[in-house]
Amino acid sequence: MRFYAAVIINRAVQAVNRAFTYKIPVALQNKIVPGLVVKVPFGHEHLEGVVVELLDQSDREDDTLKEIEAIISPNPLFGEDLLQLSQYLADYFLSTRAAFLQAMLPAGLSLTGHLPKSSLVEHFSIKIQEPVKLRSTKQKEIYAYLQQNPDAEKDVILANTNSNLSILRNMVQKEYIEKRTEMRWYQQSLKADIEFIKPECLTIEQKEVLDRLQKNAAAERKPVLLHGVTGSGKTELYLRFLEPLLRQGKQAILLVPEISLTPQMVSYFRSRLQMPVAVLHSGLSAKERKETWLGIAKGIYPLVIGARSAVFAPTPNLGAIIMDEIHDGSYKQESQPCFHALTAAKERCRLCGAQLLLGSATPPVTLYYQAQQGEYLLLQLKNRVLDLPLPRVQTVDMRLELQKGNRSMFSGVLKKQITDTLTEGKQVILFLNRRGYHTFVSCRSCGEAILCRHCAVAMAYHQEEQVLKCHYCGFTQPIPEICPNCGSKAIRQFGSGTQKVAEEAAKLWPQAHILRLDRDATLQKGSYEQIYKQMYQGEADILIGTQMVVKGLDFPNVTLVGVLAADASLFLPDLFAEEKSFQLLTQVAGRAGRRDLPGQVIIQSYQPEHEIIQAAAAQDYATFYHREIAERQMMQNPPFSFLIRMIVSGLELEKTAFAAQVLHGYLHRHLAAEEQLLGPQEAPLAKIKDRYRMQLMLKGTDLFLLRLHLRNALAEYQKDGKIKKNIRILIDIEPISMM
Repeated sequence: MRFYAAVIINRAVQAVNRAFTYKIPVALQNKIVPGLVVKVPFGHEHLEGVVVELLDQSDREDDTLKEIEAIISPNPLFGEDLLQLSQYLADYFLSTRAAFLQAMLPAGLSLTGHLPKSSLVEHFSIKIQEPVKLRSTKQKEIYAYLQQNPDAEKDVILANTNSNLSILRNMVQKEYIEKRTEMRWYQQSLKADIEFIKPECLTIEQKEVLDRLQKNAAAERKPVLLHGVTGSGKTELYLRFLEPLLRQGKQAILLVPEISLTPQMVSYFRSRLQMPVAVLHSGLSAKERKETWLGIAKGIYPLVIGARSAVFAPTPNLGAIIMDEIHDGSYKQESQPCFHALTAAKERCRLCGAQLLLGSATPPVTLYYQAQQGEYLLLQLKNRVLDLPLPRVQTVDMRLELQKGNRSMFSGVLKKQITDTLTEGKQVILFLNRRGYHTFVSCRSCGEAILCRHCAVAMAYHQEEQVLKCHYCGFTQPIPEICPNCGSKAIRQFGSGTQKVAEEAAKLWPQAHILRLDRDATLQKGSYEQIYKQMYQGEADILIGTQMVVKGLDFPNVTLVGVLAADASLFLPDLFAEEKSFQLLTQVAGRAGRRDLPGQVIIQSYQPEHEIIQAAAAQDYATFYHREIAERQMMQNPPFSFLIRMIVSGLELEKTAFAAQVLHGYLHRHLAAEEQLLGPQEAPLAKIKDRYRMQLMLKGTDLFLLRLHLRNALAEYQKDGKIKKNIRILIDIEPISMM
């Protein structure tokens, strides 16, 4: 019997970032287990905490230890693997363990341990079996009903006896009956929204890859990187690999980068597997996510599909984690605690002895390099299924279009191809990575753009609401009649967003049914699913969207893809800008011609001769990779070094800059000669949500030492009495964006 418990206090601050030992009182012996939320005395407060370990002995005298006061959560919220994972991630990403334990829980659950009453179901049974003297007729009716229906639910009892809750409570108080409380989990539909036809057989290439994957999973269980061109059947391989695993009683997690992919994946896997599939993503209500999470913990769902946070799904018998579209930036959480889902998945698979499988047509350069160095088993699908060719790609020089007098967002070639495609009864995808109607509003007299008053970014014009909107903080305002900088009335809108593209397309092709897929068009619950179904079932003709249309969507009747501004992300002040541009262009091109229909892609650019655009047009990952890896080796950038990015933010610019300089001083004391410290300087986005942002960067070849030096510097920084309040530091280990 264990008499002590190690408890993590529910405070995400470094000052209490360790486990505290408490005595387990006699009344709670055999009830306290790891993963429970308990109430404990802490200083002069009574706080919640998570039991992370049971101990045989304590390093302190019993009379100095405080006791656990009560159990809050009726069931453990974390399994042993998640408890260990929380410690690993807190150390790796220099955060607190409490912050990661909270990050593991879905909306609707928290480390307070309290569960919403709407999710608790009360059952009642007879406690005294021999006849008792019951005072009222209603008590007798309830007693008689429970004799015939033991362990009945509260609402059922009240409905069948026409009683009220106070009578039930009185009977419990007098110990005539007893109450049992349990959690009701959200029963997701088991039916597929769309019926998919089962492929007759795998290609020879797919069979070879599946065979190697299964042999690896049965023996070494080395993490696998599956590099397959768009349309090569990676999803089919995921399914074929998982099916026998799930039939054996194991559970699996399938991660997708974006909510827009979830309906497609869920329908496909439900249709093929004919078994319960749980969905975890931000589109669910807090109640649905919480109850699904608890259902997963009970083992109700063999397969969990979801976005980044689903990596923490509480599967008690985990056999595999698959991360589809592993290149996507959505797998990185940019807020505290800042982490990458790949790091969490890799460690969780190690803890559980599960298989990790990563898939992409455009894997990150660092990941592909690591696979070539043997850290991952590299498997490749070089051909599309059914021997389908990659889509034909044509680049259009928009400079020549301007010379011809065409100031439209559609080149002459793209207009003709859209018309021809619609005439043939096929579908079109148009990609523009800018939402809104106009991308910014500025003064033609002084040239100043209208900036968000809370963020150092230009506001976008949204025609539907007739407002300017900030895409970082959500602030809106009407278009000013005069320039706030010079007083001129020459206020004009510039650039084009998805709203304007949709409007122009409707004028050019008035008979076409046009849909938009961007953040603004999908605010309402269920809108993703509705748009996907309409496109998949051929009810829409043109889909206009931002990055959401890039992320693995599979529409059988799409034969034409148009990229309206291929240069949009190419010249951002970001170390990874060219890599992201190649991935975007390659992925969106891969949406065309994915069945037995030839596909065509038209890329509009003001620099079509750029090497990145040329490589994407050729769907040539090898050429892109060798160019990019050579540049990174020359500059000693990742994967040949490690980076840690620090964002110091505050409400006043001078105090923020001072705090950043103080942190720089402490860091400089600890660094070795071969390590670099860059900054402080203004971050590319210098102000967001009223907070000024300064950036520092650590660079070196030993990530362990970089983290150690930063941890020591932060400890000294926190003790510095000159630092003002309201200063925050965001630590980004191995950043994937510099914006």
